[in-house]
Amino acid sequence: AEVGSFPIPKARDVAVLGQRAYLVDETNLWIIDVSDLSSLKLIQIHPVQGGAGRLTMDGQLAYITNNDRLQILDLTDPLQPRSVGFYITTGNPNSVAVEGGFIFVADRDGGLVILRQE
Repeated sequence: AEVGSFPIPKARDVAVLGQRAYLVDETNLWIIDVSDLSSLKLIQIHPVQGGAGRLTMDGQLAYITNNDRLQILDLTDPLQPRSVGFYITTGNPNSVAVEGGFIFVADRDGGLVILRQE
């Protein structure tokens, strides 16, 4: 049974960390307070340079893929997300995972790209 909802046109991906849900649509990162599932509250909408595709969270860092790059945002202050890095891929990054100090990017043209977290 549905216990809550929040309308986001063209939502593409979601990650949940604690009391927050992070969603990407075609151009933005949405940060939603999910502490009360029957009354979801918008915290922030943050534009993502070059658009947004897939999303992975690691601590307070959001890893967002788009047409040609991986963008990394620091969400320590959800009211003021800030860009802390990016990596331009050889093609179209479709997915991203973070594990053991490394960032794994599935790139449509470049295959698996592994980056060191810094």
